[in-house]
Amino acid sequence: MSARPEKKSHSESYTDTRLLFALDEFLISLETRGFSPRSVSTRRWFLKEFIAYAARKNITDARAVTADFLRGYITHLKEAETPRGKAGYSASAIGGFSVSVRVFFRFLSKRGLLLFDPARDLPETKRKAVPSNVLSAMEAERVFSLPDVSHAQGIRDRAILELLYSTALRRSELASLRTTDVRMDSGTVFVRQGKGGKDRIIPLGERAMRWLKKYLAEARAQFLPQPAGPDQREPLFFSNRKIPLSPQTVTKVGAKYVRQAGIDKGSCHIFRHTCATEMLSNGADIIHIQEILGHADVQTSGLYTHISPERLREKYNRTHPAAFGLIKETKKRAVTHPSVGRHFHAERKNSRRRVLTVRTDLDASILAYLEYRKPELSAQSVRTFAGYLWRFADFCFRNAVDSPGKITTQFLEKYQKHLAQRKKRPVRRISTGEVISVKTQKQEMEALCTCVRWCFSRGLILHDPSGGIVLPRIGTSLVAGILSRAEVEHVIGLPDTRYPYGLRDRAILELLYASGVREGELLNLRLTDTDYERDSLRVTAEKHGQDRVIPIGARAMKWLYRYVHEVRHHFVRDLDPGFLFLSNRGRRITSVYSHCRKYLDLAGIKKDQAVHIFRHSCAAHMIENGADLRTVQDFLGHRSMSSTRIYAHLSIGKLKEVHANTHPAEKRFLDRMRKTEDELEKSEKAEGGP
Repeated sequence: MSARPEKKSHSESYTDTRLLFALDEFLISLETRGFSPRSVSTRRWFLKEFIAYAARKNITDARAVTADFLRGYITHLKEAETPRGKAGYSASAIGGFSVSVRVFFRFLSKRGLLLFDPARDLPETKRKAVPSNVLSAMEAERVFSLPDVSHAQGIRDRAILELLYSTALRRSELASLRTTDVRMDSGTVFVRQGKGGKDRIIPLGERAMRWLKKYLAEARAQFLPQPAGPDQREPLFFSNRKIPLSPQTVTKVGAKYVRQAGIDKGSCHIFRHTCATEMLSNGADIIHIQEILGHADVQTSGLYTHISPERLREKYNRTHPAAFGLIKETKKRAVTHPSVGRHFHAERKNSRRRVLTVRTDLDASILAYLEYRKPELSAQSVRTFAGYLWRFADFCFRNAVDSPGKITTQFLEKYQKHLAQRKKRPVRRISTGEVISVKTQKQEMEALCTCVRWCFSRGLILHDPSGGIVLPRIGTSLVAGILSRAEVEHVIGLPDTRYPYGLRDRAILELLYASGVREGELLNLRLTDTDYERDSLRVTAEKHGQDRVIPIGARAMKWLYRYVHEVRHHFVRDLDPGFLFLSNRGRRITSVYSHCRKYLDLAGIKKDQAVHIFRHSCAAHMIENGADLRTVQDFLGHRSMSSTRIYAHLSIGKLKEVHANTHPAEKRFLDRMRKTEDELEKSEKAEGGP
């Protein structure tokens, strides 16, 4: 980074648009607005990293920063090396960078230092992640039993752990507690100026209160400095060096015993997550959880509803066939196949990927557009958009259209007609002769029109030709590819579990049907995502950036446990990558399509889908057994109810019941059918009938 210019006075630097001076003014404004020192420090770190990146690109003035540069910076963060040596920042860290940059440039534009705000349209990148580090009841008790309470330090540490778990305090809030803040008579803890400058009173559990009393009576005096003044006696906890406990020391205490308990990650905040999770699981209202945790917005507390799947588990156990044992384990297999259950090491040939070459100005514009969209799209979405747009680029190249300015409405309509006649890709090198679906045509045209509008906004096209394009209408499609329960039983029972590959494939099929996860979500599962004590699974979001925790039937968990503890080590080659399902080369499996297709073919099932069909079957069988659409929406991880409505026709039995009980004509007819002849005669006389 370039050398920092000489510091000016406050009045002079207020109009300075150089990034370093603007940063000083921004941080001063945060302090005057009452932001905590921790928040100011976090914003300073995020923005210094951004300024260092800008300096490497020879940008030192805020007026030289453009919207495209900021989007490129967010894309850079996804691949940059973190201070800990990892490749790419996490989604939450990228969200912190994005928010800091957005607020920083909004501050400059409001002060009149910039003509426009380049970060105004910076996409929101923060993902709603579900905390993965939640202790089970047994794990929590194991952690609490580790401190040696025969010594003063062990008593102090046990009191800290019990207090963190009972009150869900943040580490800074616990470190700032005073002896007068713990009120034994009322069983409460008074939190002074917690996060956001909010005071609150939290109930204290009986067991935590007992250990606090023991600490105050037997251990605290040994940590007090000698001689101890009145100010030094005020903090509740002291470190071994006889100074008030710092938040960093609280983290070290929590991490020490969590690691000793054999838990890979988590320190003091893991007790906060666990407290909220267990309370919600036991019926606490989300408003009360918000009050205890000290969240300003109930939506922040709402993330714990995804890791408290008790309501979802209750309906899952009542409606999913795999949960109440309708699918029996197949003992004999009448169908055999040379590859089923064999331990083979045949390497799959890598498919040849197309090398993208820039031939024309239009190709360069498409590449620039894809770079522009990278910060807000997943890698899979970028690849999908690239496929759509490069097919259009090939069409343009064959028709001598080499720049965005030559794209007209008539040319887009010509391409739309071309899409309506394009054949589907061959399946196993056999062409079906069918054209692509109307849904695919609409998706490709929507992606193309979005790219054309972006070119128009950049001045590459004089007028927007996409305004005259009429996209095809798509009706509401019902789910057709659903396996019956007998078909599911047949398919799941085919893998030969005497061999490692068969046991792995059985676990994959069981998990697909029991959880309804998408293929990408299954491939990204890690060993730490399974909770055998709660029979649940933590699913990292593949779409829409929202993680979830879902219950899993005991049957599927049994096969998953067998795979992990009996045969998974056979697939590990050098270093364990940590993913749940591994290929024969010891890496993460990149696709389970061939695994599922193989067993569907052996079962004689010729339906189109191979992996997603288990997701559809899972939802269909739950709805057939009485699950409501809202429950299925939570279970499948749909952001909108409109995505779940495709299964609505499967609950026709419930719909018929509602129709019979509420429709006037049907209700009158059924009422007459239920009455005896004497009751009918009396009612007809009352109504004035014959």
